[in-house]
Amino acid sequence: MSVTPSNLTVVILAAGLSQRLGFAKQLIVKNHQTLLAEKIQLARQLQPHQVLVVLPKFDNPISKALYNEVAPFAVTVVDNPTPQTGMAQSIQYAMTTLQQQSVSATMRILFLTVDQVAVTLDDLTLLSQNVKDHKLIVSEYGDNNQPIWGIPVNLPWGFLQAFGHQLQGDKGFRALWQHQTAIVSPTDGTVYQLYPIPLPHLSQDIDTLEQFEQLKTAYHLLPPTQHFN
Repeated sequence: MSVTPSNLTVVILAAGLSQRLGFAKQLIVKNHQTLLAEKIQLARQLQPHQVLVVLPKFDNPISKALYNEVAPFAVTVVDNPTPQTGMAQSIQYAMTTLQQQSVSATMRILFLTVDQVAVTLDDLTLLSQNVKDHKLIVSEYGDNNQPIWGIPVNLPWGFLQAFGHQLQGDKGFRALWQHQTAIVSPTDGTVYQLYPIPLPHLSQDIDTLEQFEQLKTAYHLLPPTQHFN
């Protein structure tokens, strides 16, 4: 099975509170647009079945700014009222939305974050092509001796149904496979094979002010243009 627009959903995980950074990473400006807007536009260029954006649902100026940023785009917003609990909660809220839509068993879900500043359309296209039913397509970066198999990831809906509930706190998908290359579903015995794609530049993300300072010149980054008190 190859991924086509009809069986690909993109989920952008954008509910992080950026506590270590000190300002909203979603609203960092890169080449005159926010990182959030950039990721939405990249996702839409894949022409997927739909784009979901998970946002922090708070009654505060930053949350309102994020919702305003997304408003012009044809995307489905997923509210996360408890983003402080970590990424796992955002993934599970996205899964609940997909379950409510009764998505097809053949659906593939491509998960992105906003702060991998080097990700390109070519990267996402590579992660979205020639995918067999039970392959877990993951990005490979990090140290050659101990590579990281992480996000962006392209996962079958069946895998998420079988394993997504296991995620807790700030643990992302890596907690599900760690360094295994095959994972057996406890529900139906399906064997899911990990398929890493080398994308070493995706190791560059922004969690701290130091990382922002290191990357701002190379990627033309500016702090958010809005000031929040």
